[in-house]
Amino acid sequence: LNYLLIMQVLVQAEEKFFVGVNADDTIVALKQMIAERLGMPEASFSLIAGGKILSEGTLAECGLSDCSCVTLHLPLLGGKGKRKKKVYSKPKRIPHKHKNKKLASLSYYKVDANGKVQTLKLECDRCQGATFMAEHKNRHHCGKCGNRYMKKQPAKKKQFSYSNFLQKIPQKK
Repeated sequence: LNYLLIMQVLVQAEEKFFVGVNADDTIVALKQMIAERLGMPEASFSLIAGGKILSEGTLAECGLSDCSCVTLHLPLLGGKGKRKKKVYSKPKRIPHKHKNKKLASLSYYKVDANGKVQTLKLECDRCQGATFMAEHKNRHHCGKCGNRYMKKQPAKKKQFSYSNFLQKIPQKK
């Protein structure tokens, strides 16, 4: 009668092997048999069958029958810790937002005391119609065709350098 209760359980580890057990054996007894076969302590692994971790009870209570599959899992050591937040040395650059100016066309023209209309901004020679050029610090630029006119810059003053000053002074002997 005892030989009818013996069943084989497939254990999947690094290698697959069968273990002969009784249906009324406990999970602890199954763990001991596997530990003896692999030569490792019982506490160093866990058994999983049908998506559930086997910890207590008999094999029949856990739903294991003849030729059931039990997976052996070893605990992971270490693991990647939480990622540190990056600290930037410069603040984030805020992109330029276009500002709409109400009645902007009034800044392109001026009316004299005589009633004549004058243009305040330079018009592009290449483009047709009234295409005004953008005014920058050192140039006028047409946004439509890319035409550029450079502004005349005043003559730069010579900067004082200490090395030139030393050369002019006669050295004492």
